[in-house]
Amino acid sequence: MAFDGSSGQPSGSSPTRPPTASPCVTSEWHGRVYGKTGSGTVALSGRTGADLPTQPGIAPDLVNGYTDVVIAESGDGLTAYQTAG
Repeated sequence: MAFDGSSGQPSGSSPTRPPTASPCVTSEWHGRVYGKTGSGTVALSGRTGADLPTQPGIAPDLVNGYTDVVIAESGDGLTAYQTAG
């Protein structure tokens, strides 16, 4: 479900993703919410919940205007990617 940032009220339409496939959110940047599901990584619009493309198919743990950082599943390493667009 998406929420309006000003009022905190639900906004837009709910995503079509079934509840069992709801992502575990890893980070958010400028209205794009990144997460992981059992089927892989996702990026969603924070306003509508709609699916957005993820490049290069990652759900970053940290993100800013220049770099996406992913912490290894084992917890013993980091990978940095240039932020797209």
